[in-house]
Amino acid sequence: MPRWLRIPLFLCLAGTLAVAACKGRPPTGPSMGPGAQAPTAISPSSPINLAVKRGFGKPPVVVQVTLPGGWTEGKHDEVVRLLPKVQPDRFHLTELQLGEGNASCQGPCDAKQIMANIIAVHESFRNRLATPNRNTGDPKKDDYRAKVEVLEDFENKGKEYRRVFSAKVTCPDKGAIPCMPRMAARCFFYEAGSDFYLVATGQGPLAAESVSWKQLMAICKGFAIGQKQ
Repeated sequence: MPRWLRIPLFLCLAGTLAVAACKGRPPTGPSMGPGAQAPTAISPSSPINLAVKRGFGKPPVVVQVTLPGGWTEGKHDEVVRLLPKVQPDRFHLTELQLGEGNASCQGPCDAKQIMANIIAVHESFRNRLATPNRNTGDPKKDDYRAKVEVLEDFENKGKEYRRVFSAKVTCPDKGAIPCMPRMAARCFFYEAGSDFYLVATGQGPLAAESVSWKQLMAICKGFAIGQKQ
């Protein structure tokens, strides 16, 4: 194709004159558009090490993650973002955010206090899924409840504690009330003797059986703390 016809993708959407030049050109960037399919096979790569920031000037922690083929790493503020390079839905991002969990402790955080924090954060997350609108000043919005269908909720106890939760959120009879149907997940990881825990929060389009969501959950269930930097 001549160079003068290589029109950026955003111009393809801006006017009819660019459509002819873009016709037949495969979509690029993070989304293939509505109805597009995620990668059709899970092909894990070798585990990679990611530096996860900690608060209060503490050194970052190395976290080992195995990314499936077609996934990439990004950064946003204090968390690491993991997401497919090709999004199955351009209007609803599939991603997993990994970072240090919030902990409120009396003195140094020990295992008992860490576990209490994990339980509190977990319950808060579940409750927020069911209440998409809070303190809006509109009783009809504040009283609305989304339907939360729990798909997984389990703990693996031991030296390496892990809690995994995933759910399908739907919005029955919502009318004009703001509510987004979606998949949601949260995974906690705590290593005995540590004064912190890690939390990964995932979201995606409403498709529990999609390849991209299964990939996200595999990452969510598999990340672990490596050595401290």
